[in-house]
Amino acid sequence: MNPHSTTTNQQSMSLSPDTGAGWAPRLIGAYGISTVAAGAFRADPALGFPIGTPETGTAVTWHGTLHFVAAGIGFGCLVAACLVLGRRFSTEGRRGWAAFSRLTGVLFLAGFLAMIAGGGAVWSNLTFTGAIVLSSAWVSALAAHLYRRATPIRAA
Repeated sequence: MNPHSTTTNQQSMSLSPDTGAGWAPRLIGAYGISTVAAGAFRADPALGFPIGTPETGTAVTWHGTLHFVAAGIGFGCLVAACLVLGRRFSTEGRRGWAAFSRLTGVLFLAGFLAMIAGGGAVWSNLTFTGAIVLSSAWVSALAAHLYRRATPIRAA
C-alpha cells in the first residue's frame, strides 16, 4: 500500500505498527506529563536567578528537587523519542525527517548537559534555550506531519 494513498483504505493511525509505533507515543506522552509535573513544582532560586538571589549558598527544597527530577525524566524521554522516530523515519526512507529527528535529539541532549555543566553561565542558559526552541519546533512539525498522514485528503 502506498503510504501517501488518499483512498478510504488509508491507515487510520499516523504511525502504523512498525519501528517506534509503540514507544514513540509513550515517550512523547511521558515528556508532556513530565513537563506539566515540572511546571507544578517550582524550581529553587539559584545562581543569581531571579535577580537578588545569592550566587552561592541557596538551599535545595523538596519542590525544587521534584522540579528537576520531573524535568530530567521528561528530557530523557524527549531525546529517546527523537532517536526512536529518527530510526523510524530512516526505515521509511524519509531521510529529511530522520536527520531532523536525530539532530534534534542530539542537540537537545547537548543543550541540557550544557545547562547542567554551565552552572548558570549565560552561554549555557542560551544553549539550553536554543535546544528548547528546537525541540518545540520538532514536536510541532512532527504533530503536523503525523496529522497530515492520518487525515485523508478530501476531493474538492
